[in-house]
Order: sequence, then C-alpha cells, then structure tokens
Amino acid sequence: MAKKKIKRNEKEISNNDNIKEEKTITKKKTKHPILKGIFYTLVLFMYLCILAVAGLATAFFVMIAVEAPEFQEAKLYKSEPSVIYDVKGNIITTIGTEDRVLLTYDELPEVLVNAIVATEDSRFFQHNGVDLPRFMVASLQAIAGHEGGGASTLTMQISKNIYTSKEASGWEGIKRKFTDVYLSVFKIEPTYSKQEIIEFYVNSFFLGNGYGVEVTSKNYFGKSAKDLNVAEAAMIAGLFQAPGTYNPFSNPEATEERRQRVLSLMKRHGYIDDNEYELAKQMTVEKIVDENTNITDIASGIVNTDYQLFVDMVIQDVTEKTGESPYTKSMNIYTTMDPSLQKHVSDIMNSKTYKWENKKIQGGIAVVDIETGAISAIGGGRNVTAAGTLNRAKNLKKQIGSTAKPVYDYGPAIEFNNWSTSSILYDGPYTYSDGSRINNWDDSYRGFNTIQYHLAESRNIPALKAFQSTTDEQKIQFVTGLGLTPEIYSCESNYRLVKNKCINKDNPKDIVDAKITKAISEPHAIGGYNGESPLSMASAYAAFGNGGYYNEPYSFTKIEYPDTGDVYINKTETKQVMSESTAYIMSYLLQKTRERGIDSGSYKNVNNVPYAAKTGTTNFDSATKKKWHMSYNAVNDYWVVGFNTQYSIAVWYGYDKISDGQSRLGSSQHQRLFQAVAKGVFTDKSDFKMPDTIVKVKTEKDYNMMLLPSENTPSSYQSESLFIAGTEPNKISTRFQQLNNPGNVRASDNGDGTATITWSKIGTPDALNKGYISSLLTKSSLKKDADRYANKVYSTNVGLFGSLGYNVYIDDTLAGWTASDSYQVTGTNGMHKITVKSAYQKYGANMSSGLSTTVTITGAEEIPEPEPEPEPEAENNETETENTSNENSAENVESNQNENTSQVNEQNNTGE
Repeated sequence: MAKKKIKRNEKEISNNDNIKEEKTITKKKTKHPILKGIFYTLVLFMYLCILAVAGLATAFFVMIAVEAPEFQEAKLYKSEPSVIYDVKGNIITTIGTEDRVLLTYDELPEVLVNAIVATEDSRFFQHNGVDLPRFMVASLQAIAGHEGGGASTLTMQISKNIYTSKEASGWEGIKRKFTDVYLSVFKIEPTYSKQEIIEFYVNSFFLGNGYGVEVTSKNYFGKSAKDLNVAEAAMIAGLFQAPGTYNPFSNPEATEERRQRVLSLMKRHGYIDDNEYELAKQMTVEKIVDENTNITDIASGIVNTDYQLFVDMVIQDVTEKTGESPYTKSMNIYTTMDPSLQKHVSDIMNSKTYKWENKKIQGGIAVVDIETGAISAIGGGRNVTAAGTLNRAKNLKKQIGSTAKPVYDYGPAIEFNNWSTSSILYDGPYTYSDGSRINNWDDSYRGFNTIQYHLAESRNIPALKAFQSTTDEQKIQFVTGLGLTPEIYSCESNYRLVKNKCINKDNPKDIVDAKITKAISEPHAIGGYNGESPLSMASAYAAFGNGGYYNEPYSFTKIEYPDTGDVYINKTETKQVMSESTAYIMSYLLQKTRERGIDSGSYKNVNNVPYAAKTGTTNFDSATKKKWHMSYNAVNDYWVVGFNTQYSIAVWYGYDKISDGQSRLGSSQHQRLFQAVAKGVFTDKSDFKMPDTIVKVKTEKDYNMMLLPSENTPSSYQSESLFIAGTEPNKISTRFQQLNNPGNVRASDNGDGTATITWSKIGTPDALNKGYISSLLTKSSLKKDADRYANKVYSTNVGLFGSLGYNVYIDDTLAGWTASDSYQVTGTNGMHKITVKSAYQKYGANMSSGLSTTVTITGAEEIPEPEPEPEPEAENNETETENTSNENSAENVESNQNENTSQVNEQNNTGE
C-alpha cells in the first residue's frame, strides 16, 4: 500500500498544487507522534498527581482520625472552671462550673428550632454532618488565608464549641475544620439522631447570660423557652454566633440587627409568612427584653457585686482576643483590677459613700493607669447585682461635648502649628464652613484672648477656629492615635462599624479594617459626633500625662491554660502619638482649666494633688426639647475627664433614656461625682515634669507670641508663656522703650517777650504703626482675624499713650505739650535754655531725654516789685519769719508740681 501511494505521488509531481498538498500531508505525518507523546505524558502526570493527592489526602485523614479527640457526651455539659485573679494575684471569682436547665427536643418550641436551622444550617435535616458545597467554599477560603467561617453545620459547631478550637484560617484552620468534619460524620451523626443533636446544640452553648436556651430565655424574657414567640426565638437564635456581641443589654443595636437578619432567613426558607415576618420585625429588642428580670447567677461562686462588671469586661476582652470563652475553656486569667480602687468606685456607684440626686440618674467611670494603660477600676452602672448588664464604662457611646476640645482642637494645633499657651484667638460672631451659626454656651463673646483663657472658659468659637487651623489628615492622625473613633470610617453594606473595624453582620468573626474618609466634620470640634465611652476618653487623656505615649487600655495581662500548660500573653499597643512638648503644654493648659473651671469653689482641691481636667456638656436639639416638653436649660450628658501623674479618670453622668429625666445646665452633680472618685484615686502629689523641649518665657501683653518685654515694660503688661523650644520670640518690644529725641531744635526771639521753638519730628513709633503691628502677625494663630487684631492692638496703644507729641521746657520748667513741630514760649528778658522732648500725650514714663538750645528773649515787660512797708521791731522779726515761710512755700509749690507730674507719669506707666 505504501508503494502504491508513493507511485501515485510521483505521478502527480508535475502538478504544483499537488506538490503543496504532498508537503502538507508529509507534515501531518511527522507531527502526530509528538502530540501523542505530550498527551500521554500529561495523562500520566495527572494520574500521578491524582495518586499523590489521594495519598496525601489519605495520610491527612488518617492524621485527623488519629489526632481527633474522643467524643464524649458528658463533656458537652461539664468543664473545669476558669479562675479570675486581681492585679495582686488574689482570686476574684471562678466561672464555668455552672448549673443549667436541659430541655428535650419535644420541649423546644417549633419556632426556636426553625429559627436556629434557618440561620445556622438550612440543610441540617438532609446532610450527614457536613454541608459539602458550603464546606468546600470555606476550605478554599481558608487555604487562601481568608476567613473561612460560615460553613459549619450544627453538628460541626458542637464539635468546635467543645472539642476543637475557634481557629479559622491557615493550616490550623484547615485541620480544625476537617477534625470537626471527622467528628461530625463519623462520631456524632451515626450515633445520635437529629433531634438529639438539636438538644446538644440548644443546651450546651453559653449564650452570654447563661448556659442553654432555657436559662437564657428566662434571663432575657422572664419566661421559659417553651413559651417563646417568633420575635423572641429569632433573637435567641442570633445569639449562638456571637453571644458577647449580641448582648441586648450592652449592645442592643447590634442585637436587633442580628435578630432582623434571622427573621429574614426564616422568611426566605419558608418558616414564616409575610404577615408573621412583618409582625415580628416590629417587636424590637427594646420591646421584648425584660430589663427587670432577675438574672440567674452564672458562676459557681457568687461574684462580689463590686467586681461584677469588671469580670464581665474581662470575659468580653478575653473572648474577643482569643476567640474562646472562659465559660467553655478552662483558664487562669490575670487581670489589671486594683481591688481597693475598684471597691472605692463600687461604693460610690452603690450609694455607700456618695449620695446620688435621684434613683434613675446613671454614671459611667473608668480609671486607667497613666504609664501602662491598665484598667484599674470601672463603674459600669449603679446598683449592679448580676452579670451581663450594660457596662457604661466601656460600652457606652455618648457625645463628649467640650471634653473634645483638647483632643480635636488645641492638641493638634500645638502639635502641628507650634502654638504656645499664649496664642491668641478671636471669640466673636462666627459660622461653620457651611454657613450655619456656632454659638458659645452662654451666647456671648469675649473678643481676643489666649487659648489658655478660651479653653478654661470653654469657648466654642475659638475651639472651632483651632480645629480649622489643622488639616483633616492631621486631626485624623492625632485623634485616632489616641484611640478615639471620629465619624471618618465606613463599611460595606453587609458589615457594621465597631470602632475602626468592620464586622460582618452574618459572621462576626469576619472582621476587616474600616475605610477612612479624608474629611472630618466640624461639629467634632465641640464633641458633636457619635461619641465615646469613659474608657476611651480616660485612655486618650492619659497620653497627655504620659509624655505623648498612648497605651491601648487592657483588662488582663495573661491567660494560663491548665489543661495544656500553654500561656497567652496579652500584647497591647503602646505608641507615641504626639511630641513630649505637646503633651506637657496640654497638661499645663488643662491644669489651668481645672483651676479656673471645674475646680472652683468647694471643688478646688483634691488631696492637694496637682491634676489636670476638662468638663463637657451636651445639649438636646430644639426638636427633641419640643417633643419632650423640656425646659430651655435641659442637658443631655455631663462629662469630666482628669488625670494626674498616676491615673486618668473619666466620668459620664446622665440618664440612659430621655424618659428617665434630664439634667439641668449649671448643675454641678458631675463635678461632685468626679471629686468623689478622684479623692480615692489621686494620691500622688508629684507635679508634671516640664521637658527640656519646653521653654518658659515672659512675653509682652498683646504681643504674646511675637515680642519679649523690654526693660521698661510694666509688670502688668507681662505674662508668662510656654513655648516649644525654638519657637519662642526673640525680638524685644519697643512699645515701652524710651522715645527718640527730635532733631534740629531751634529757638528765635520774637522781641515781645516770647520765643518760637521749632524742631524736626521723629518717625511714628512702632506702638502707633498699624503696618508694623500687622507684620508681627503673619505667623500667628489669628489667620483671618489678623487685621482685626492689629486694629485692636493699635486702639489699645492709642488708649494707653494717646497721640505722639513733644514736651517743651524753658529753663527745665515744662512750658507745654504739642503734637506740632513748633511751640511759642514766654519768658523774661535774658538768656534761657530751651529743651524739647518726644513724649506721648498720656504716658510720660518713656519720654525721650531731650534736645536743648538757648535763646535770648527781649521785649519782655519788667514789673517792679513793691517795696515792703516798715513795721515795728518785734513785728519785723515776725515778718522775717513769715517771709522765710512764704519763700519755703513757693519752693514747696514747685516741688509739689514736680511730684504730681511724677505721680501722673507713674500712674500712666502702670495703668491699662
């Protein structure tokens, strides 16, 4: 056949087209073996890979099976207790050896089972322990290093909660997931029915206020789980994912958000219809949770109520840091709580050592160690008797009023603009950038003054101008460095914002950094934003007393795991967020603020300890006042934040709800509360140490940041200021220095007993030169108010000095003052000395030394002196005495005139 084919090809050689065809055919014949080789090689490689993967997979699953813990039903309901210690190593309490009420499947309401299945595992009754589609997606995410949650079935969650861990990413996350799969598929599902697995699920989990749904239902709703309705069941079903996050007492907004999500899932999977969905949506957390329920004690030993909210905070912090609950994992937790300080604060909160104005008023207190950030004590609320209640020290979020001014306004201005304590700002009619008006708390204006004055008097308008003096980037850097949460963060729609993090609404373990916007709104200048907690404010102010270093607040130092011997060290962040200079200047300003502001009258002293502080007040808007029929002076929140060299204290004082009441403007209750706390905390009498980077200099009043006083500047026109080294003024003021002498003094006789004196005027002194005054303000804090301030200083100087002129003397006797360059004097015939001195109209202390000349006056009318009448000899002796007396009187008159002139000059020298 080949030969025939060759012959045929030879026959067709003469045809060019056939030649091409022959070449093509030849090419195809030579290529097929290579393609086949490649194909078979790839097939073989894939086969080997499959074998390798299968082998690795087999080895992996063998490892999982060997290392997996033994499933024991008893472990679902019993764990070794966790022990919590105070800062001195004493046991506060033990938790985790709990009593619980177990419900059978038949005792569970259908709505609760439906809510749990719809939310956590919609194909629970169809799979054998693992939902493969969801699991594969989650595994790939874990391999990629991302959060792989959201695929655990109810069975796998039981395994994870008791037997494995909360690790969700990387190699450990993969191992944990496959261990859960192994236990679920090969141990739990073959052994127990779906109904029994549901029982394990609802009875074994700690849900934030108790173990299992029965205790939790009674604690939150005051009823058995058997009696739950759709709205209540949806809330409990939402707790399983993150009971600490979705606590209706401490975080009602997030809890309601989660409850609404559960309801939507129940509707999606057909467990409730549209009508039931709409009705349940309207029954919000605020409406269904019973705040007056007597919450069951969830610890084995009764927690001292003085310590309860501190313990709650530690449990929350430990769970957030480690992903494990001390209720389900045995731990020895070493906290930062100082028992004596905590007892002091608790006694105040429980009315043992402090009288509150009424039963409904509330307070939140945080005491933080300045140097470390350790939380030493908290006051989370009044008369706390059970776990899980709202912690107003940490979880409160209220507008902070004027306590924002040091951190949002003056701190950044000092840090980035090098302002001193005597920088000048103008307090006058003003608006925000959008044109809306800003007012001071008393609806008045104080004009030009130093930032030290404006901060102490808590003026809003100067604070806004200080806020506007720095860029958005600078302010954001400053306040976020202090751990504050301005409204600059944003999250995607399926995430919610918590501080500067975005937490997935459906999976709280999915946490990402929030996006930062470039703008920070101007109401932040006076605390007009979502707000802060006492803990965040105490920690922020602590950086002022700590040389500019911010310490992230923390409630525990380490955790020991008795089962394994492992130790978890709580690593917190310490960073320098401002210069040491800024920190000291702000501490100094807040000391002066305390002395002038909150620490007045009966609150002037706390154990003779130097400390710094600022108050804050927030008001209701007009619409709210109208709706609730409030008085004109109703106040929403009161704040005091203060610190000494040891501790920082923040106090919030107010009502939880408007319906509970309102405070009144001018009330001193928050000051009393702060005073009571500080008396037991501020004991160190050390003062803040001024760093080498700060210089203290005297400046001349009105020229505060610009000029030093001269040797002639009166003491009443000098003030002491703090400057960052290198920014202090180095020019000496000429305002009170001696004036220059006039030039070319000449005198000519007029022949009629008078002489005309002329001279050359001196230039306009700096004090009366608007251009010179304006030139000093080019780098000041005034900006757009510079021209107004130059006019103000000029007017002040005119009021002090009057006009520039000249004193003319004849034979050292003042003939008169004139603003002109000539003057006519009257004298007797003969030679006289004429002196002209530059002098202000009202102020003589800096008059020039004078320039003199002589003139011979002629033509003066001579008036003969009358001859004395003769008198008797005895009377002559008397007359001589009288003449002597008269002679002395004339001298006294001249002396008194000189003395009066000197007194006037001295008064002008010190008067304002």
